[in-house]
Amino acid sequence: MARPAGPVPIACLLVSLLMLLGTPESALAESERLSVDDCVRIALGGSPKIAEAQARSEQFAARLRQVQALYYPQLLALTYLAPMFTVDSVPGKSLAEDFKRQWTDARDWGPYYHFEALVVMPVYTFGRLSKGEAAARHRLHVEEARVREARNVLAMEVRKLYYVYLYTRSIQRPLDSAGKLINEALEKARQKYDDGSEDVSLPDVMKLTYFSTELEKYRLQAGEGSKLALSALRHTMGLSESEPLALADDRLPKEGSTEEADLRQLISRSAVARPEWAQIREGKMAALSLEAAERLAYAPVVFVGGTFEYDWAPTRADTSNPYLNDQYNDLAGGVAVGLRFELNLLEPAAKADEAAAMRREVEALERFAATGIPLQVRKAHNQKREYRNLVRLSRKGVKATRKWMVFAGAAFLTGTGDARDLLEGAGAYVQAVQSYFEQLKNYYVADAELRLAVGANPVVVVE
Repeated sequence: MARPAGPVPIACLLVSLLMLLGTPESALAESERLSVDDCVRIALGGSPKIAEAQARSEQFAARLRQVQALYYPQLLALTYLAPMFTVDSVPGKSLAEDFKRQWTDARDWGPYYHFEALVVMPVYTFGRLSKGEAAARHRLHVEEARVREARNVLAMEVRKLYYVYLYTRSIQRPLDSAGKLINEALEKARQKYDDGSEDVSLPDVMKLTYFSTELEKYRLQAGEGSKLALSALRHTMGLSESEPLALADDRLPKEGSTEEADLRQLISRSAVARPEWAQIREGKMAALSLEAAERLAYAPVVFVGGTFEYDWAPTRADTSNPYLNDQYNDLAGGVAVGLRFELNLLEPAAKADEAAAMRREVEALERFAATGIPLQVRKAHNQKREYRNLVRLSRKGVKATRKWMVFAGAAFLTGTGDARDLLEGAGAYVQAVQSYFEQLKNYYVADAELRLAVGANPVVVVE
């Protein structure tokens, strides 16, 4: 018959409860510890992924400036300096009637300088240039929306890794507590067995030994997982492995408030805030503008042009005959209005068809997103609610199994219980704790996915 619990079991119970609570680690300065939102801000400010997306956006901004440069005058200039032999008229005759060449002596040679410039400015393109500019501008807006999408995806990844790390940290303390209790029971069992007590058998000692080694394996796995998760968090935030990273939380915090965000409101917000919608809208406008620009490729370009030429060669005799083509020692220039045609009959039509196909592709994505994005919001919203309920149920299991393990441990240490009850209680406690923190981690992961699905600001709470 089991003996009633006296002062010793109560003392053991208090000691076990203190072990379960654990001792706080040495705290860093509050300003040095980073919350999950702080980690997201750091990642958004220094992540290579964001830098890559911004660089691509800057590429299309440069392309837009290239198109806009066509509105301004274009200057083509050419100049050179070359040696030139002597050409002079015969005495008594004009240069048009007779001339002589001299190149045998070094003194017959002199410099020849040439300069020419052509300035062309488009005046009217029948809408092709404006359509091309609109296509480039809408394409830039697509890339800007992709930068926002990259920021949202990065924020989700940081939040996931933050809570995965806290998950590995959270299960370590209960494993340590259960391990201490089992090790104390194992030491007590070995002592009783060595003393020849009939209360403990060799199978009891082996069961406790096996359970102790299993807990140690779980503790080692949790420790290695914690290191890996922290390294992954550093990498995602754009930090080097050597940079210190102290987090404000040491374990998974309690789940959010009981108030559920309205699903209809979240879906309505996603229809406005998701950057994918901006990509679709601007992408469709870019394709339409590009198609219109290519359809206008057959239209001429009205331009105003100006030319200027200057030639100087002291070894060449000048002539005043306006009908004689003399390219030396001359100054000429003028202004004209003209038309420029590109009569390539097949290429513009092919490019227009390509732009039309791009537009149809974007329209297909729009139809897919019209149902896919609300589905993504609904899925994340339901999962978050489901995991919140599972967390609450798991918390009750943790409380029950903790009491089970503590009382079973106290009974075994005082000789009023057997090893089987302790092992069953400790096993149930470890399983309940693992399930609780697993569901709590899933709750925060679902919250991160809900933020992404809604397209919310990366550091604004979605509730």
